[in-house]
Amino acid sequence: MFIDILKIDRRLLMFIAIAVLSTILIASLTLLVYSYSVPLETTKTVKTAEIYHSLDIGYRVYVKNSIVYNNRSIIMMGEPIYAKLFNGMNISYRYRVSADISIRGIEGVYRIVRIINTPNWNRSIVIDQGDIDSILDKENYLYIDFQEIMSYVNAMDKEIGVSSKSIDIIYTYYIDIAIKTIDKTYRLELTPTIKLSYDYTKPIITVSITGNEDRYIDSRNIVIPTYIRFMGMDIGVGVARFYSFILILISSPLLTAIIILSRRTRESPIDRILKKYSDIIITCSRISIENNNRVLIDNFEELVKISTLRKKPIAMVRDGGNIRFMVIDEDIVYEYIFEPSSISS
Repeated sequence: MFIDILKIDRRLLMFIAIAVLSTILIASLTLLVYSYSVPLETTKTVKTAEIYHSLDIGYRVYVKNSIVYNNRSIIMMGEPIYAKLFNGMNISYRYRVSADISIRGIEGVYRIVRIINTPNWNRSIVIDQGDIDSILDKENYLYIDFQEIMSYVNAMDKEIGVSSKSIDIIYTYYIDIAIKTIDKTYRLELTPTIKLSYDYTKPIITVSITGNEDRYIDSRNIVIPTYIRFMGMDIGVGVARFYSFILILISSPLLTAIIILSRRTRESPIDRILKKYSDIIITCSRISIENNNRVLIDNFEELVKISTLRKKPIAMVRDGGNIRFMVIDEDIVYEYIFEPSSISS
């Protein structure tokens, strides 16, 4: 009974071991396949600096006294400008720079170019230039004398022999700066423009301001290890690949060995005897022995030794519920009656 209990416990332990190793193997294979379905690492773009710079442009318009403007001589931005009442314009401008990083210094230059465009000709001239410090966070002014410009246009038309039907007066600011920070220097450019367009067939002069602000964003790419969630845990892909591979290498041979061993333990003692000594055992349905001396052997291994020494086969006979093994040597019969508890496994 004690031996039976040991056999039951042994089979239970093997079953538990197979179940545990199978679970580990399946989980490891799943993790390995899943870890190779995602990248080992990902690249993320991170903002390192953001710089905003602008040229704040405003203007006031000088006009002739009229009932249109309620006898005012100055009108503000956004109000309609009638060409016949337009005397001039005072443009105010201020350059600004802001950033989300520490700025150690700003260097650069600027220049202002006036361009007069007509359908027949165009002229450009630099009307101002200097160091960026002179307009950085400082209010500056530029006056446009419309009557003087129209006189210039008429003179050019007369010399060329044409009559312009429209005119564009353009002031372009060319700003080129270098912003020094702790880590690096950023070179930025800005080209704001204020444009006055006058079509002789229309009474109103239109004003447009473009390109007077820009935002520069500097960034860099950083490599981030990829993590996967497996069985409630966040695991790095590299770690998952390594340990799942190691667990597969360990669990698969162990599982194979235990399965083979469990199959062997499921063999009955008689099956093991027949398998081990199949070359010297012959199976008989019946055997008749008369006038022979019988010697009972209590250990099967002793019977094997006798068979080897006598060079006689072992006869196996099933007698009801018993199994008898015999070595017949002349008039002596060496007999072993099978009992499971007497066979060493």
